[in-house]
Amino acid sequence: MTPLRRRMIEDLQVRNYSQRTIDAYLRQVAAFARYFGKSPEVLGPEEVRLYEVHLLEKQVAWSTQKQAVAALRFVFGITLRRNWTLELLPYGKKPKRLPVVLSQKEVLRFLRGFDHPLYRMAMTTAYASGVRISELLALRPEHIDSERMMIHVELGKGNKSRMVPLSRVLLEQLRVYFLLHVLPKGFVRIRHFGWMANRDRKAKLARCRALLGVTAAAASHETKAPGRSDIEQDPATNQPEPKPCPTCKTGVLRLVRSLPALGTSLGPRVSRAPP
Repeated sequence: MTPLRRRMIEDLQVRNYSQRTIDAYLRQVAAFARYFGKSPEVLGPEEVRLYEVHLLEKQVAWSTQKQAVAALRFVFGITLRRNWTLELLPYGKKPKRLPVVLSQKEVLRFLRGFDHPLYRMAMTTAYASGVRISELLALRPEHIDSERMMIHVELGKGNKSRMVPLSRVLLEQLRVYFLLHVLPKGFVRIRHFGWMANRDRKAKLARCRALLGVTAAAASHETKAPGRSDIEQDPATNQPEPKPCPTCKTGVLRLVRSLPALGTSLGPRVSRAPP
């Protein structure tokens, strides 16, 4: 590590810049130095102007150009103590474009394109709440405030925390996903296809109904299509019929209740044409 790079990192850290910003600034300054094959210590205003013209000729995005100017302003103005940075390093004018707004059908088609339930739930949460990818990856169950219908975003952009609204539809989908794909506290996972043991079954079913918003009376009067049952009963004992374990072939399994698959409210899946 060169002394200039070490000093720039220290200058960024003492000003409490986030690690992502530090990495971005270092990457832009390194690209500037590679373009001329020299250290920024021996470069001046003319090289900076030529580099900005180079970025324009490459037709880089406005955000990339802005980030490069901010990094060069910092390294020349703060780390190298040059007094010409503000006049000769202006920010380019931001282009104004109309945002692309998807219709409801387009949003549903987009979300149905994710076969894996984790990816579909992640994109649904990001679209419904508007959080950034880094903020989405940092979300935890305790960040979901169902009483105030808010999502607590911790250490977002600029190390700032904020609250974003939580819709009722998103809350219900998060609860269903949590029950189907995340092991709740107090439950014991038997195997990947059976997550609730016979012990304390009634108490656990009651907890599931409470999380899903299903009352015990409604659960006991569920209607099924004629001639169809998702739980086979043993006529002799009037209990769920035992079935052999599909893994060890010696154990016995009993189907207690089938929960709806995640994303059933999105409607029927649309077959995608091969590329």
